[in-house]
Amino acid sequence: MLPFHSAQRGWTGHLLGGWEVSGIFFAESGEPLTVAGTSIDPGGIGIFDNGGLYSFLPRPDQLGDPNRHAPHTINQWFDTSVFTPPPADGIRPGNARPNSVVGPASIRLDAALFKNTNIGERTSLQFRVEATNVANHTNLNGVDAWFPDQANFGKVTSARGPRIIQLGLKVFF
Repeated sequence: MLPFHSAQRGWTGHLLGGWEVSGIFFAESGEPLTVAGTSIDPGGIGIFDNGGLYSFLPRPDQLGDPNRHAPHTINQWFDTSVFTPPPADGIRPGNARPNSVVGPASIRLDAALFKNTNIGERTSLQFRVEATNVANHTNLNGVDAWFPDQANFGKVTSARGPRIIQLGLKVFF
């Protein structure tokens, strides 16, 4: 509660007193992503995704750092040119490292403003304004890291929630 006019005496006290402010700031680094999926199993070790919960996914070959010259746009988040299929006549699976792509970072500010007004000795009224993502900052989320899907490979596919504002009124008695 803000420290002025807490007794709420008179018209000025009711207007300027009883305010509360709260907030929280979130900052998250990008989530690690693993590029997976090829149409061949050159090592013959049976690493195809069969749709099971614990199935393994074959990975392509990785020729460089996908984050180094990453454009970080919606249409291409990371450098997709560093991934190629493993040799079809080889005897090894792809060498792409797990978690080699860094996904989009996220920042968000949530805040609330309350106005408490004493109506009588035992009754008060609270008006609340609460907002998530106050700045309405676009936080990109899903990035397509499925190598066989060349049409969407490396593209951002979703975003986290927009600004949401909620109003409320409480009566305490």
